[in-house]
Amino acid sequence: MKHHSQELFELCTDTKSIPRRRARSVSPSAARTNQRRGLDQSSNSLRPKSGGGDELWDPWPDGDFERLLTWEEVLRTDNLSEHWACQPGGGDKRGSESALAWSQGKKTRRVCLGVITCDEPTCEVVTRPQTRRAGIMGQLNASCLCGSQLKHIDCGVTSVLYSFKGGVYYIHKGIHHHPKQTHILHLSRDERTRFEQIVFENPAAGPAALIAGRNSITGTRESVSTISTVLLNQDRVKAELQALRGKSTRNFVDDFAEFQKNHPGYVLYSQFEAVTVVVVQTQFMVSQLVTDFIEDEAVNGIVSDAAHGFWYSSKDLLIISSTYSALLACWVPGLMTYANGGSAEHYRLHFLVLFNSMADECEKHGREVNDELFGNVVDFSEAERVGFTQAFIMFWTNREDSRSQAELEDAAGALLKGCQQHYRSQVTRVKKISGVIDPAKADNFQSRALALLLVLDMDTFKQKVASLLRDYPKTKPWLEWWLRDSHAQMLFPPFQKMKTGLFQAMPNSTNAEEAMHAKLYATVGKRYNLMEGLLCLQVFMESFQLRAAGRSVGAPIRYGAAKSWQTNLQIHGRTHPERAPRSHRSKSRKNDGRPPDTSRQLLRTHSKSRDKQQASKEDLDSDSDNSLDSNISNHPLSSRPSYPWSQNSCWLDTCLELMFITIHPHFYTVFQPRFLGIREEHPLWALNQVMKVRMSIDQTSNASRILTTQRDGFRKNLRATRIIKDISSADGVFVSVSTTNPQEQQEGHNKEENDSTLHTSDVCLLISNPS
Repeated sequence: MKHHSQELFELCTDTKSIPRRRARSVSPSAARTNQRRGLDQSSNSLRPKSGGGDELWDPWPDGDFERLLTWEEVLRTDNLSEHWACQPGGGDKRGSESALAWSQGKKTRRVCLGVITCDEPTCEVVTRPQTRRAGIMGQLNASCLCGSQLKHIDCGVTSVLYSFKGGVYYIHKGIHHHPKQTHILHLSRDERTRFEQIVFENPAAGPAALIAGRNSITGTRESVSTISTVLLNQDRVKAELQALRGKSTRNFVDDFAEFQKNHPGYVLYSQFEAVTVVVVQTQFMVSQLVTDFIEDEAVNGIVSDAAHGFWYSSKDLLIISSTYSALLACWVPGLMTYANGGSAEHYRLHFLVLFNSMADECEKHGREVNDELFGNVVDFSEAERVGFTQAFIMFWTNREDSRSQAELEDAAGALLKGCQQHYRSQVTRVKKISGVIDPAKADNFQSRALALLLVLDMDTFKQKVASLLRDYPKTKPWLEWWLRDSHAQMLFPPFQKMKTGLFQAMPNSTNAEEAMHAKLYATVGKRYNLMEGLLCLQVFMESFQLRAAGRSVGAPIRYGAAKSWQTNLQIHGRTHPERAPRSHRSKSRKNDGRPPDTSRQLLRTHSKSRDKQQASKEDLDSDSDNSLDSNISNHPLSSRPSYPWSQNSCWLDTCLELMFITIHPHFYTVFQPRFLGIREEHPLWALNQVMKVRMSIDQTSNASRILTTQRDGFRKNLRATRIIKDISSADGVFVSVSTTNPQEQQEGHNKEENDSTLHTSDVCLLISNPS
């Protein structure tokens, strides 16, 4: 008696002894159809070639043959899938998949249902019949794509499969005397491998991009549609993508355990409940969270924000807290968290792990753990603020801090600095709402709203807010939102609870973290499931670590200055030179095929003088690109109104204009505080009033009249105090006007004999005659 292994060996090596059954005869109608279509050969040579198999298995089995395949081979061929439309059928109940011999295995059948064609000889459409008779009849009642009558060509070729312990024994009997259908359902293993390779190389590509073809430096490369006609269907490509991206989550528990085993210490904390978070951090990341204080730049503290596009689900967030690395001269992630939402609890878990990791790093190096260590720049999300506060209270409570919960809550509020860019963007957004802000006054509203960021004392701030509400009453709900205690203390100096030194040492916006998100997407892409995303985050962090290792031994990591944007800001007045205002000629050029259709164009107030001035400007020759005029026209203040000439006023107009341009960036923080306590009769009090009016005036119809009145009043004041000889004088003078009283002035003059330094309490007013 032969051993079953020997029997299997003989079956694999000698199949000639297996009796072959005669092929099924072809019906006369099928023969005539095949002759009409030129199908006088085996269907192996028939079109289409797409969907061909590999050496292991041909998905178009044809002819009489028998074959033994192991279970591994069966799995690799997707259970011996076929492109023919087959009706599955059972065998007998006596066989078993655990049998040692294939003849005693479980028997199943597949019967080919043929194809559906039409009576048009030139039509190339070959339809796949449905598996049920009722479905086939429904197909025949319809018309072909060419409009001809459809008919069914039956086949009846049968395949028999015996499943046993050693694998599957496959027997195919008969020849398919009909064409291959142009609609196939399955991808072969080789085709699926090619598809997966393209997807892995282009993780961010969607179905349409995959069908169109990948972009490369040399041009568009392979499209998935060239793999198989199955992948011409965009919905099918989408389904294959979803199935491929969901593979790693089918056995998520085992995958995540294997991930933690292969990356020890990378996952600091994980929680899989209604609130799900996975917090990751490398040793390099935590080392960047605790660094020395940088005094010469506002890059201290932590910047925290959430990215909304990294994970495949749009509701999932990637919360990142970053710090500045002096070694790399850029911001580096310190902690990253997958969160399945953006609630306060998600943020609490993120910040609590952040605080604990920073405390552990401080204690490792013998550094003190204090509140200022956790200073954060954030946006105005209520969930983020509450989560930060709760994490701060829990952190210090766990360390048995002596402060009460109310005191800890106040301390947490003093560690959050709001993003000024969010406020600026909101101002720009509101000024464009014509139902709230008159388009003619939009720039005035913008300048006055932004000026609130620079006011230092509470009384002045309240006056400006009251003035803003008086002139723009419809902005009241918007302003009230920003003036809530929780928001105002993070943004406006009069409400500030954070220590002034810490506030000024931290960035004014979360732009650094927004740029981090863009860098993350450019480095590893976006729209990942959890397991793939965690691996990509580790790759992203390793890129910073490798650069830091190279920089520490002197290897260059970039060409030129590390912060080119600072140089651009000094030279051009903006961080991106390409964002320069359009030239005057391009701004005034109109599209002659488009009528005025914006609120600014339709609702603005017009004046004859402005129209005449605009017309004269359009006639100016702008051929000289290197002229001083072109540089002046690009200055941010060049479009603001100025003083009209009157009675030899050019010397005073020039002086006041130069002073305005000089003090404009720091008017509320440096210039105006110097005038506190000055009496109204003092000459400098009048100068302060002139500059305050100049700061508040923008593009309005009566701006020139207001400026003329202010300038003439100031000139009369100079005449009354005998600083100038007469109102119409054109002589320039140099005057040093002190903020002290006459006796103090005399003491100051006596002191100047021994000390020529000018005190900070003095203000010099330069009035010069260009001639």
